[in-house]
Amino acid sequence: MKLLKCHIENFGKLSNYDYDFQDGINIIKADNGFGKTTFASFIKAMFYGLEGKRNTKVLIDRKKYEPWQGGKFGGNIEFELQGKKYKLERFFEKKEADDIFKLYDLSTNLETKDFSQNIGEEIFKLDKEAYERSSFISGQNMETSMNDSINAKLGNILESENDVNSSEKALKTLDDAIKFYKKTGGRGEINEASLKKSQLEQKLEESKINEKNLEERKLAFEKLKKQISEKIELQEKYRKDLHTINEETAKKAKQEQYKLLKSQLDESKNKLQEFENKNKENLDLQEKIEYNKNKLEKLENKIFNIESKIKTNKKICLTCMVIAIILAVISLVLYLKKITVVGIILAVCCLISAVIFVVFSFTIAKTKGILENKNQEKENLETMSKTLNSIMEKQQLENESELSKLSNDYNTKTQNFELFEKQNNIQELISYVPSNITTNKEELEQNLNNLNKEINTLNDEKNYIQNHIENLEATLDTFELENEIDEIASKIEEMQENLNILEKTKKYLNTAKEQFSSHYLKGMQDSFIKNLEIINGSKIEVNLDVNLNAEVNENGSNKKIDFLSTGYKDLIYICMRLSLIDSLFEEEKPFIILDDPFVNLDEEKIENAMKLIKAKAEEYQIIYFVCHESRA
Repeated sequence: MKLLKCHIENFGKLSNYDYDFQDGINIIKADNGFGKTTFASFIKAMFYGLEGKRNTKVLIDRKKYEPWQGGKFGGNIEFELQGKKYKLERFFEKKEADDIFKLYDLSTNLETKDFSQNIGEEIFKLDKEAYERSSFISGQNMETSMNDSINAKLGNILESENDVNSSEKALKTLDDAIKFYKKTGGRGEINEASLKKSQLEQKLEESKINEKNLEERKLAFEKLKKQISEKIELQEKYRKDLHTINEETAKKAKQEQYKLLKSQLDESKNKLQEFENKNKENLDLQEKIEYNKNKLEKLENKIFNIESKIKTNKKICLTCMVIAIILAVISLVLYLKKITVVGIILAVCCLISAVIFVVFSFTIAKTKGILENKNQEKENLETMSKTLNSIMEKQQLENESELSKLSNDYNTKTQNFELFEKQNNIQELISYVPSNITTNKEELEQNLNNLNKEINTLNDEKNYIQNHIENLEATLDTFELENEIDEIASKIEEMQENLNILEKTKKYLNTAKEQFSSHYLKGMQDSFIKNLEIINGSKIEVNLDVNLNAEVNENGSNKKIDFLSTGYKDLIYICMRLSLIDSLFEEEKPFIILDDPFVNLDEEKIENAMKLIKAKAEEYQIIYFVCHESRA
């Protein structure tokens, strides 16, 4: 497999960056800060994606490589695999589920389903962690170690993408199961069950000791029950007597209330009757008012007749006066004309008219005198009527107010009395005869209060003894305790047997794992020693175990590489990685990423390492990132 070219749209500080890969070794030399590690991480992210889960200790790559300048986050890379060319596109979002993955077949430029978004695992047959421990060699993390994915590929047992040896998971599952039964510090199900068994045995012993006390407690309990029963009977008698006294007190109070309500009703009724009788005396005044009213009406009729008569007499007087004047004028004219007879006759007629005028004038004057008397009499009558009406109105207002007050009072007391009769049996109330109880209420209440205190004290003592009896009975459950102890003993025996099986299974699995891994160890050990001798310039005795733990042999003694300098440790890890790659990829060779891994080597070893890398470049495509000319 080899990379052809890539385009970085945006990834960390890199933006709109293109690179064409060559066969063999590709040296990318740039100063610190250029983004060499970012470029290497981009290639890894194209095949393995970016983590989406947050980690509080380490900044995850998704957050770390978000574009500094903004814009789309990702790019594409073209590669060749088994003679077929592909273009892989990945763009990253805030959440892993929103990422965009596309794969194109460059022979058709059509999207292909040859690989899924897990393309790294599908091509290299390694998970991301195994890839980072093998062909992705970074100077920031040179160490490597085994995991299930590497073990599976080294053992050539991969038949499909899901066919992975899970020995580490199996061992962890066995460890968890063993810890379930037996933990350090006296914990675990077996120890807890044993402790519970000891506790139950102690309870059983206590149960046997407490059997003697139970019968005494039961006798004391029965004695207290009898005393309480006697006290309760006496208490009930006191309560009945007190209830009777309360009933008598209530009935006496109702009797007094009945008498009071009846007395108040009778008093109200008498007042109302007295007032009604008093109102009868006011009829004389009413008769006087009616008499004056009738008399006034008659007088007004007489005055009207007199006034009509005066008007008639006035008309007659006026007529006679006019006739007399006319006759006098005519008589005078006839006299002057010497018509004596006619003139005398007219003069006599004039005289008669004058006499009639005088008579009616006198009559009018006399009638006016009578009219004035009648008007005076009318005025007197009107004054008297007004006075009587005023007195009558005042009395009516006072009477109505008093009558309303007395009527309301009578109605209210009647309702109260009727309600009391409705709510009570009056016949029984009147005929009630008090009991012959001689003890007074205060004495009964005091006796009842004292008796309640005695009963409460006895009940407290009884409850205490009852609780003690229940506690004793709980501890005396000998049969169930013995059964439970037997059950726990059987359970402990079963768990111990399971623990023995699990421990033997773990032992056999570890042995099988070591035997399984040992078959590829010799070839890897030989490649490792060869690479180490090339870079170091001389032979170093270093032993590798199946877990890729290295020990250096000095003066006949093996020592862990933790005691070596950083340069020597990097030397060993580089050689270990290269030999691991050779063992992992016997057929289709992957590209190798070297992110400045020789920074801690001296000049001689760097030169030797470069010779080794050039030799490896004949088999592998190598992308080598470096910042200094001495390592380029």
